[in-house]
Amino acid sequence: MNINNHLIHDPDIIANWFHSFFSSVAQTFTQEPSGNNFTQDPIRNLNSNILKLTASLHLNPTSTNEINKIIQSLKTKDSHGYNEISSRILK
Repeated sequence: MNINNHLIHDPDIIANWFHSFFSSVAQTFTQEPSGNNFTQDPIRNLNSNILKLTASLHLNPTSTNEINKIIQSLKTKDSHGYNEISSRILK
């Protein structure tokens, strides 16, 4: 993953970066509006707050072959996550 123009492979660093990035986004949107800069239109407010973010996130494109390899590497289980799809069904 490319984080601030550095190629990062360490999953812990990537996870921490995602945590920091999305925490800062959430904090931006939960702050109280200040002065006359706040607009009552939520879409405009959302757009103006997104433009204030300085961090960048770049995900490399993937292929169906890569996704198939990842799915096939999963352990075959009947348990499921939030999407309620088990790896057995996915395979």
